[in-house]
Amino acid sequence: MEVILKKHNEQLKHIFSQEEILQMSQTLAYENKLHRELEDAKKSAMSDFKWKIDSCAEEISQFPTKINNGFDYREIECETLMDNPTIGKKTIVRLDTKEVVRTERMTQEEMQGDMFEND
Repeated sequence: MEVILKKHNEQLKHIFSQEEILQMSQTLAYENKLHRELEDAKKSAMSDFKWKIDSCAEEISQFPTKINNGFDYREIECETLMDNPTIGKKTIVRLDTKEVVRTERMTQEEMQGDMFEND
């Protein structure tokens, strides 16, 4: 009777050589370093996106109030007209629209004026 040899594979214990252990150690060190770098990049990207999202949300949150109110407050250049409309009063006028902002009494200092103004 003839013996028939048939080849096949089985899961069996393999003891690593020093060369294989060295190669795995180098791969482990590289992959560990790469993993840390990727985690750091992810944190940085997440932080950057969080800042961008928060900034956008802050910008968006300002508009509903402005739209509902129909106005907001801004620095507007004005002009003060002394002794106007009468002596002892002053009128504040917006320079952009020429609208009168308010009329009020002049302070004592304002009524003193500059003694040397006409010289």
